[in-house]
Amino acid sequence: MQEVQEPLQGRDYHRSVGAYSLDPKPPPQLNNSQAAVKRHNIIRSLLAAALQNKGLEVYEEIHCSADQDSVWRIDIIAINTKKSVAEIIDPTIRFEQSKAQPNDVDQEKKEI
Repeated sequence: MQEVQEPLQGRDYHRSVGAYSLDPKPPPQLNNSQAAVKRHNIIRSLLAAALQNKGLEVYEEIHCSADQDSVWRIDIIAINTKKSVAEIIDPTIRFEQSKAQPNDVDQEKKEI
């Protein structure tokens, strides 16, 4: 195995079975929208894992059709098979801007 003589500043590296492979390209910079989607997806996955740990049957990113041939994604469906109950969960991740924001987001989701 060849030793790396200098630090890997700004580069991705992946450890695999005692060796390192270097990616010469720096990771792409995310714009605000992409960063928000990434943050949402991380939190969605953490929430889904927590629901599974509670014993629920969980499905993430279910694609479905809506009116006028539009396509939607359901973030999480959590099913309690013992009680025959299912919940659709749509986490919304926002930075706080006002005290009324929770009510504003609730109204916005109901209008979708």
